[in-house]
Amino acid sequence: MSQLRAFLRKTSHYVLGNGLGMLSGLISYPILTRVLEPADYGLMGLVSSVLLGAVAFGKLGIQNSLIRFFAEAKREGRLATLAKTYITTGLAAAGVAALVLSAGAWTLGELGAIGDRLAFVLVLTSPLALIRTQHSLAVNFLRADERSRTWSTVDVVHRYACLAFGLLGALYVIGGVEGFFTGLVTAESLMLVVAMIAARKVVPLAVGMPDRKLLTAAVSFGLPLLFFELTNIVLAFGDRVLILEMLGEAPLGHYTAAYNLSDTLQKFILLPISLAVQPMYMRLWAEQGREATQAFLSKAGAFFVLVATPAIFGVIAVREPLLILLAGKAYADGVDVIPLAFGGYVLYGSYAVFGAGLFIHKQTLRLAIATAVACVANLGLNLLLIPKYGILGAAIATAISYVGLMVVLTIMSFRTLRFSLPWAYMLRIFAFGAAMYGCIAYIELGHVAATLAVRILVGAVVFLGLALGVDARGRQLVREVLRPG
Repeated sequence: MSQLRAFLRKTSHYVLGNGLGMLSGLISYPILTRVLEPADYGLMGLVSSVLLGAVAFGKLGIQNSLIRFFAEAKREGRLATLAKTYITTGLAAAGVAALVLSAGAWTLGELGAIGDRLAFVLVLTSPLALIRTQHSLAVNFLRADERSRTWSTVDVVHRYACLAFGLLGALYVIGGVEGFFTGLVTAESLMLVVAMIAARKVVPLAVGMPDRKLLTAAVSFGLPLLFFELTNIVLAFGDRVLILEMLGEAPLGHYTAAYNLSDTLQKFILLPISLAVQPMYMRLWAEQGREATQAFLSKAGAFFVLVATPAIFGVIAVREPLLILLAGKAYADGVDVIPLAFGGYVLYGSYAVFGAGLFIHKQTLRLAIATAVACVANLGLNLLLIPKYGILGAAIATAISYVGLMVVLTIMSFRTLRFSLPWAYMLRIFAFGAAMYGCIAYIELGHVAATLAVRILVGAVVFLGLALGVDARGRQLVREVLRPG
């Protein structure tokens, strides 16, 4: 089986699992945006952002180094040592993060620095810093071993358990944001047990004294990625704090709804590619060396362009009926945020392929520094643009920061691992995407759901007809995937 076929087969597992998982988000999205007022929905988004930071501290970035070192440890017969080192380190670091979050929220609440309600919800959700860290490590063992089917199964069950318990808490048990997060803590605790059981089929899980040499390597690789993850959080969510302070709770709710929808859509499209591509190029580098890795990345890059381009043009074309259908007209003020949010997310997400050299050559510090610079630039642009353009200004600032960061990361990565890019093919795909947009953007049928469905159907037919029926390289990619052997 060719490397491209193997990559697409594993990607298909992640697409199916991620698609079923994303469906849970699309189910909860219209329910929560209707049950919660925009101000409460904004509060939920703010708490979720704080939790992202706490979990990032708990993981110390080592979940990413696990992907980097797993193939080497497996080849050398050191998986048991690797598992013990990662699990023990994660328990210690995440335990501290959970305690700091809980104590910090309680103290700030007592001092009046934050509202009592926000303080209570942060204390309530603080155990998630520990739970999510251990869950991340467990499922990353599955991903590192390229067990895409098992990973996807665990992920789907996890998401629907969180959906069921979260909505149960929000609608019937306690109510509101407090009930939602109570259900979430319960569901994620149960799913941690499930993830650990699944991971035991890959590695023997145990707690004990970490291996010093492995721990040093993991932390050296991971700490810059912790900084990278934290600055990514600020890059993605720092504008929300500024919107709250400068514009108020209702605009924050509109902005959060638009960004959450964009994030859900980009994860559906990009996450499967990222999940599949990184373990594969790490294994190829360890087993077959530079040339095989470069050849694989060149084909993976072409596939990324083939997927990302129609996604960006398509989401721009359907943004208004999609947001109104899912969130309701109360959130329609955020519709113009979606093209910038989604486009920035997708273009930045290409670093999973085009930034491979930084991960392979362990240059994670460069990754972190570049992201920090983009984060500072983003905050500065937000301060400049929000007063003038409102939530649209925040979206413009974030999109500029994401695109600039992607370009910088690609340039740095190619200095260590260059591979060919199909520039002519990329331009043709862009033209096909623009043509698709022109064919569907102005279709109006008088009903939101019908308009959305027809735009999606016509767009798919037009783009596939151009990309596969007209373009020879697209047909070549399909033939390689379908070729026996």
